[in-house]
Amino acid sequence: MNAKAMLSFDKAAVTWKLAGVPVGFEFSPRAHPNAMIDTSAPQAKSPSQGLARPNAVRGVRAPASRILLLGHVAALLALLVVWSALQMPAAGLRVVPARDQVALIGPDRQVLAVLSPGATITLTGSRGVVTDRAEGFLQDYAPVGDPAAIARWYADRTRLTAMIAEGPVRARYAAEGRVQTLSLSARPRALSDLSLDVWMLLSGGLAVFVVGVWIWALRPRDWAPRMLALAAFGILVTAFSGALFDAKELTADGRLLLTLNALNLIGSSLCSAATVAQFLFFPTRLARPFWLVPAGLAAIAWGLAGGLGWLPASVYYAGLLAHLPVLAALLVLQWRRVEHRPLDRGVLRWIGLITLCGSGLLVVMMAAPKLLGGPSAASDGFAFVPLIFVYGGMALAVGRYRLFDLDLWAYRIVIGALTALALLALDALLVMALHVEGGAALGVSIVVVALVYLPLRAWVWKRLAGRAAISDDALFELAASVAFKPDAAERRADWTALLRRMFDPLEVSFSDLSPSAPALLEDGLALVVPAAAGEAATTLRYPFQGRRLFTATDTRLVAQLVLLMGKAEAARDSYARGVLEERERIARDLHDDVSARLLTSLHREDVREVRRDVRDAMADIRVILSGLSGDQVELNQILADLRHETAERLKAAGIALVWPITLTGVERRVLDYALYKTLISAIREIVTNTIKHARATRLSVEVREEVSALRVVLSDDGCAVADAAHATGGGHGLKNIRFRLERIGGTLVFEGAATGARTELVLPL
Repeated sequence: MNAKAMLSFDKAAVTWKLAGVPVGFEFSPRAHPNAMIDTSAPQAKSPSQGLARPNAVRGVRAPASRILLLGHVAALLALLVVWSALQMPAAGLRVVPARDQVALIGPDRQVLAVLSPGATITLTGSRGVVTDRAEGFLQDYAPVGDPAAIARWYADRTRLTAMIAEGPVRARYAAEGRVQTLSLSARPRALSDLSLDVWMLLSGGLAVFVVGVWIWALRPRDWAPRMLALAAFGILVTAFSGALFDAKELTADGRLLLTLNALNLIGSSLCSAATVAQFLFFPTRLARPFWLVPAGLAAIAWGLAGGLGWLPASVYYAGLLAHLPVLAALLVLQWRRVEHRPLDRGVLRWIGLITLCGSGLLVVMMAAPKLLGGPSAASDGFAFVPLIFVYGGMALAVGRYRLFDLDLWAYRIVIGALTALALLALDALLVMALHVEGGAALGVSIVVVALVYLPLRAWVWKRLAGRAAISDDALFELAASVAFKPDAAERRADWTALLRRMFDPLEVSFSDLSPSAPALLEDGLALVVPAAAGEAATTLRYPFQGRRLFTATDTRLVAQLVLLMGKAEAARDSYARGVLEERERIARDLHDDVSARLLTSLHREDVREVRRDVRDAMADIRVILSGLSGDQVELNQILADLRHETAERLKAAGIALVWPITLTGVERRVLDYALYKTLISAIREIVTNTIKHARATRLSVEVREEVSALRVVLSDDGCAVADAAHATGGGHGLKNIRFRLERIGGTLVFEGAATGARTELVLPL
């Protein structure tokens, strides 16, 4: 074979030598870890652009990293809300709704009295007197009326907060036909003091926000997921501000309550506007994104005006209710646009109905009673449940209808993010638990944490956050094993499996396109791999289960791997050609030597000649077998065997042999099969010609080793005319010898003279 492949391994680098040409590359352990390509996707950025972007920025832009980052921010905000709620003043008196009345709950959590919403409660302290209706002290009550009355309500709450902090406060109210008095003193708050509504708002807002961020993180360039995420953000603002607003007992600082109420209404307006805008782009685009900016600013201004009391409550909630008919109209318009697209209709039917029903139910439960001047149909926490169903339906639609072109693999990302958030929540709860425990219980808790929780947490995080990188040697062996698989289907399957093992992508797709080099797409979300191992160009999306982006390092790694595969495939093809040539050579040798001798022996009458032909055929077979085993033979051994064989043949023909036994310079020379087979065949053929045609009495053989060649000269004293006629056309023996010599770079020279013939063989060493 002319092309030979040699593999060599090193800890830092891998080198592949093909026909003496080294191809080397290095692997970075950090770089290791069936639809068509969308030709409308943005073009890949150049490697220089990828290198210019800081690693931290690239990491943050990975889908899982985005979800984790924003999820952790939301979780920290939830913890901040809880901490702020625990800092609010507590006096041991809670006012809660009781059907169409109001119940007063004392420090021992017993019902002290049940009042009508309009009943008066008077609180007296060091800073004066605060009087309000019973419903004004409800946890979720927000003032309505003219701006002066609203400002006065918030000012009373600020004054009442200072009164509770400074000393005892007397609460006076009329119940069961008599006036009752209760002394209230400031006391610390605990987690158990927070109502169920607070926890439902916090958990529901966090869940909705994670779902919205999840879908946006996987399709950050699409406007429909952007609007979905913006609506989820509005819900988060509404839920968290509402949770802290409802966390107060009797009161909280008026300025804080005013801010929370404004944020609550701003979040509600933003959510409604973004929900409507979502269906401007899904399933088809109905408007230009330019109009989203003024619409968003208008929604924020509307919520701010309502929260600060600049708009009457009836006007604000009427505007909030107005988005429902607009949403219904957009759904009808989109339904007509996708008349001949059944999949889009299925998605629109699912998403449209749950959005319209969920949002409509929430607005009707909260806004309609406010608009009509009546109480809310449910508390803030329970009124939030319809939104959880809306976003839960969105999550289900990802798997059922491939919402926003997402597939079932998208669930892996959100499950991983939720697991990480659960670890954060568990850490926070553990810190709180250790904070409240004391004495021996604290010691036991520390032991349990050290021996059980921390190892278990580390194991979960390791399984969640990463995977073992492929070593350089293992990766190189995998690539080589792919290239040298004999079956094309196996090579294609193993190539795809190798890419999956290297990058662990969530999505693998193929295309008829044939890029010349790897390229990044969608700002690192996807990597295009050129055709290799017989497989078409491959697009990998969301590496390492969406935990990071593809980088320029990955591009270079894939480029080197594709180059390696090309070199390996060339070596495989060269090997296949060598195998084919070897088979042809064996067939030719069997036909020219063994078969010819055995066929000739069938027509001989003399038993001695038959035995000689069989003996020669067996010798040829031994030579062929030696070549198959790849053995190299010493030149002196070859010449000794030839001398013995030639002497016997010439003796039987009555011809004397002059072949000196002592040879110089050839004792340590070894020949491979091609050389020694040509040498043996050439001498045998020349001896045969001498016996058959020369009518000679003597044959001389001279062997000399020169600088880079072996020269063999055979001379006889026979009839030169007969020898010349045979050499120039009377037979095919010398022609075959000349052909074989030329194939290995040797020559044959035949000279006829009056006293005999001279044949000179030159074989390259």
